[in-house]
Amino acid sequence: MRQTLYIHLRDADSEAPLAFRVDGAATGSVQHAPLHAIAEQAPGARLVVFVPAASVRFLDVELPVRNRRRALAAAPFACEDRLAEDIDQLHFAHLGIIEGQRHGFAVISHVRMRRWMERLAAAGLHPDLLLPDSLCLPPPDEAQWSVHLDHEIGQLYIRHGLNSASVTQPDALDTLLTLSGDEAPQSIRVVQRGDGDDLSLPESIERQRQPEFGALLDLFVRYIESAEHANLLQGDYAPQSNIARYFRPWRAAALFAALTMAGILAHQVADTYYLRQQAEAQQQANVQRFQQLFPGYSQVRAQQLPSFLRSEMRSAQEGDTSISVLTLLDSYVQAAQASGGLRLEGMQWRDQTLLLNLRGESLENLEALRGWYRNQQAVAMTVENADAGSEGVRIRIRLSGPGAA
Repeated sequence: MRQTLYIHLRDADSEAPLAFRVDGAATGSVQHAPLHAIAEQAPGARLVVFVPAASVRFLDVELPVRNRRRALAAAPFACEDRLAEDIDQLHFAHLGIIEGQRHGFAVISHVRMRRWMERLAAAGLHPDLLLPDSLCLPPPDEAQWSVHLDHEIGQLYIRHGLNSASVTQPDALDTLLTLSGDEAPQSIRVVQRGDGDDLSLPESIERQRQPEFGALLDLFVRYIESAEHANLLQGDYAPQSNIARYFRPWRAAALFAALTMAGILAHQVADTYYLRQQAEAQQQANVQRFQQLFPGYSQVRAQQLPSFLRSEMRSAQEGDTSISVLTLLDSYVQAAQASGGLRLEGMQWRDQTLLLNLRGESLENLEALRGWYRNQQAVAMTVENADAGSEGVRIRIRLSGPGAA
């Protein structure tokens, strides 16, 4: 079973001995040591730290929400007129819903929170719970306070209720009771360790004695269940997982690596986008040029030209030295310009042969085409079919390399 390490953190010199205890030990097992020495007990243990409640202010606030996250967001503005400090300098911890729409909050300065957390972190300690010490006294009954006088340091710990506590000087108790007005208790439970108590109370306040044994830290541990809801480690101070703690020293390097990878990825994305834009621009230029050469041909983009270009690229990659489709097309463009009267209506590339469907004004156009190809040797032309009609002449020719004619 996982052990729990309890530490009572006081606002003292970093080398001052602090009370600590490891659970499972008998009452009276509280020891004292500097924080860095206590840290040797911490590996693998759940860490609970009790901090001075004198630095914490407890408030009840009416909020028309029940969601904890929304309540935390609204609390600084709802409490602004009750706080002397700038709300941006304060940390708010939600203590739960008291009743109806009344929420309890613990308020503490970020400066104080950071000071505690940095002091613990310097010793290699990362708490799971950070609890106001006075809030770990026995929970009082209605119209009652629980108090404990610590003779060692001359402080009076007071728990006013489930979500309220304070620390004061013993001689300030009368003043505190007077200032409480209608909220002053009818009785005070005096939690005493050892024999008797010398706490002076007004005659109007009923005294109830509760004997306890052991050290002050034992008292806090005994009643911790009634205060665990008051964990100050919320929001920016919420405890990290063990994995997150392990990787904390590498956080800067990981951030640099992530930024580097993001930069590389962004560069690759930009290059891909740029190349795609270039390819699309070249494709549009090819299509426009093709349509200029063959104004009557309408299936360029969807079918023929992309297929021809892929065939040309594949042949180049495979080292094919046979005649290309573009060479055959180029020869036809020259022949059609020389012959005149011809219009391309369809084409097909198959087995290194280009089949063209043409329409001419008369058979003279075909003869002129034959004459042009007869006078050059790079491309061979074969007439597959020629039909004359009222709408002119339909001609189908085959173009190929000279060896394939």
